[in-house]
Amino acid sequence: MKLCRFNYFLKENEKVLFFTECKLKSITAFDILDTEGILLASNRRLIFCKVIGDHPHLLQSYEYRYISSCDIKENDNNTYLYIKYNGDPVKIMELKKSVYEEIVSFVSSGDKVNINMI
Repeated sequence: MKLCRFNYFLKENEKVLFFTECKLKSITAFDILDTEGILLASNRRLIFCKVIGDHPHLLQSYEYRYISSCDIKENDNNTYLYIKYNGDPVKIMELKKSVYEEIVSFVSSGDKVNINMI
């Protein structure tokens, strides 16, 4: 899959820093997402896409400034990234530990929102 196919999802002045295949599980008040796809890390957010045929489809987007916590966790010989996004849990799985660490670095260096101001 060529990276240029994902440019459609980018906002003005947003750049993709890396992308990889992974599995994502997200539970919100509105839906449950448990699927494999492509995770893109940009300078502003994490973007999760599902490729159907030759075309990527945007499933979720997580702006760094709304991520309240981001931790690498382990259970039963599985390592995963656990994120709290707007209070909702998100698990990113099936990556190498070095990739998890890189994502934590992006999230921690991204813009943060002062919850008291909202």
